[in-house]
This record gives sequence, C-alpha cells and structure tokens, in this order.
Amino acid sequence: MARCGAPTVAEKRGPPGIPAGLSRFDRATAPVWTWHPWPTATKRGPWTGEATAPKPPPERRPRLGSGAADGYNGNMHRQTETQAPARRPIVPHEASATVRRRERRLALGTIGIILVLGTATTILVLAGRLQVATGPASAGRIAAEASAWLLVVEFYLYGLHRLLHTARLFRSVHRLHHLSSAPTAWTALALHPVEALAAFGIFPLLVAVHPVHPTTIALVSVFMISALLATHVNHDPLPKAWHRVAPLNWLTTPLVHVGHHANARINFGAATTIPDRVFATHRVDLSYYDPRREASLPAGSRGW
Repeated sequence: MARCGAPTVAEKRGPPGIPAGLSRFDRATAPVWTWHPWPTATKRGPWTGEATAPKPPPERRPRLGSGAADGYNGNMHRQTETQAPARRPIVPHEASATVRRRERRLALGTIGIILVLGTATTILVLAGRLQVATGPASAGRIAAEASAWLLVVEFYLYGLHRLLHTARLFRSVHRLHHLSSAPTAWTALALHPVEALAAFGIFPLLVAVHPVHPTTIALVSVFMISALLATHVNHDPLPKAWHRVAPLNWLTTPLVHVGHHANARINFGAATTIPDRVFATHRVDLSYYDPRREASLPAGSRGW
C-alpha cells in the first residue's frame, strides 16, 4: 500500500547515491529529486522519483567600461562538446539592438569618408597634383612596395590605436568603437568621424610622400579593409595550429582581435600581429579550442 503524508528525513536527502556532505557546487549540479505534497495523476504516492536537470546559470553580460575597457568579466566563452569549432562564439552574448543600430549608422558614415578620400585622391592624381608610378611594373616591385606600405600602415595604426586608448581620447572618440564586446563586421567600421579620418587618411598621405604604383595602392587598401572586416566576426574558423606556426600567426585572426574588444590592454594591431609582438602586447587564448573549459584571456599589459 502506497504511503501518503510528509516525507521522511531519508527521502528529503534524495537518492542514496548522492552523499549528504557535498559542496554547494556539487549539490547544485547533482540531479534534483522532487517532492509533490499533492496527489499525482495516478492519485497514488507523493514520491515520484523523477530526476530533473538543474537549470544552467544565466549569462552575465559585461557592462560598458568593464568588459570593453577594463578586461574580461570572466567566462569569456562557453563551449559544448557538440559545437563545431568554426561555429563557437568567442564571446557568448550579443549586443543589444540599440548598439547594433548605432554601429550600422557609424559604419555607413565611415564608408562615406572612405569614398570621399578615395575620390579626392583619384582626382588629385588625374589633375597631376599627386604623383604615382606609371607604366608596367614587375611582380617583385609590386611585392616590395606592398610589403613596405603594409608595415608603415600597420605601425601607424598601432600607434594611433594606443593613442586612442588614452583616457581622454577613449571617452571622446574611440569609445564608440567599443560599444560592444561581441563585435561583428559592422563594428569594424563603426568609428568616430575623427578616428575614421585619422585611420584612412594615411593612404593619400603616403601617396603624397612617396609615389608608388596604383596596383600597390589597390592591393594594400583592399587587404587592410578586408582584414578589418574579417577580424571582427565573433567566431574563429581557423585551426588551433594556425596560432602556433609562423608566419601564419603574424596575421590577426578573429580570436586575437575580439580579445582586444574584451580586454583593451592587448592586441592593438589591425591586420597583423607584428607590432603587438614587437611591443609585447600580443595575447591569444587558445582555450577557445577546448570545449571542456571555460576561460578568459590572460591579463594584458597596461599600455601607456
């Protein structure tokens, strides 16, 4: 005959397989055995013995200024065994709809500034005010010019980026780019107009300082803009070995740059990690590829 009434002490403790002296964490993750003080559907027996999985803890979304400028809030990413590495989010949460709309407006403004700078440079070249190399050029010359341009642009953008992370310029200019610690391709171009002019104005300035072949200008411009867009996605499709093999790890990956949006003291490079390696601000958290571990990037250098 089924017994009805209040549960005994042994029943309150749950099944005998769960010891009573568990820590709070172990007790929270163990199966929860429920007690029904009212009759069940069969009207017999208050003890059901049904195991229910505990609810996962809610995600903590970092505040602006804590996750974006002061470092990680912990639990940067949480993976599962079934998720493919190419689909795991680097940062588990997403920005609000308001932040996304603001980023799109800023990105459209930056695209307008890029078009104005490119059009003005072309007009000045056609008018003879700016000089470029003419005639056919060998592949070796194009490669040498593009490599030199890329290094100059990279170190310039690195220095500009460090400068924008000083307290006054960050609050007044660069903060708009760090509205979200989980960036997207729109975030790459979500820049204050002053920052956009300073960042992309280096190209016509280099043309004025040293004439190069138009092919060089086109290659470097396309590479830099493509790298900015690619490094702001919230997942890294590249294998773990990519970050350990030179010269592959000289290129900035999404894992590297999204780390900067969560810890603003590291990874200031735009398309390559060369300036960060030179000035010891390069960090990469390879635990992203371990589905059994929750981790955050190590603390970066304090910068200037």
